[in-house]
Amino acid sequence: MLRKAGLAPIGGLPDGVSIQPCFNGGSKPFVYIKDGKTLTSQQVWELANSQSVYQAEDPAAPKATALSEGSTSTYDNSSSLNTQLNVMGNALLLVNDCCGENLDESLQVAQQYESTLNNILTDEQKSEAEALYNQFLDYEITSAADGALGTVYYKGGFTISSPEDVNKLNPIASTVSKFIVAGKDRYETLLNGRDYNTVIDEVSKKKLSFNSDDWSFLTSYKFLLDTLTGNDD
Repeated sequence: MLRKAGLAPIGGLPDGVSIQPCFNGGSKPFVYIKDGKTLTSQQVWELANSQSVYQAEDPAAPKATALSEGSTSTYDNSSSLNTQLNVMGNALLLVNDCCGENLDESLQVAQQYESTLNNILTDEQKSEAEALYNQFLDYEITSAADGALGTVYYKGGFTISSPEDVNKLNPIASTVSKFIVAGKDRYETLLNGRDYNTVIDEVSKKKLSFNSDDWSFLTSYKFLLDTLTGNDD
């Protein structure tokens, strides 16, 4: 029996997307290809999100766990916590584009989940999130020409219209930092000792599959982690 899976293909990549190994000795073991063009991980995620996909009713998926022992989370079981993380992860995917009017929308989304994350995090995790955020603050602002948009600016993997917008960007990055720490245990459990690229490769070859909630969280978490750190692999 098959059922609707949600955000992304469980047994592989979006329709028409393939993986091509890299042999140039660089940091990327493979690239995503569609119609002869290379796609970024963000483009692959957006394409997957737009497609209707199916999966087996009972995929072989690692089991996610709750926060570590001693957590002061307001959620009393892993299911409710995982549901909260999924909702936040999917919503926060909107915050990477902070150009023009998108900045205020991104800030509103981030502020919506700030108090929830503060309730989820233990004191130790709050310190870890603060350290991650401080690392983001140390990143330099860079710029690049972007066609009709003119010059755009980057801090980490976030895009902004001007350096002055960083004052509104910072609280967005702070919320993402808290999400990254709150979901760290689940993310590492789902990877199960593998790195993310290896998991993607095994999923594309149908050697590994996830249920829709786990796959949605895994891909959104990695996207937000890369946005915070400026990593685009």
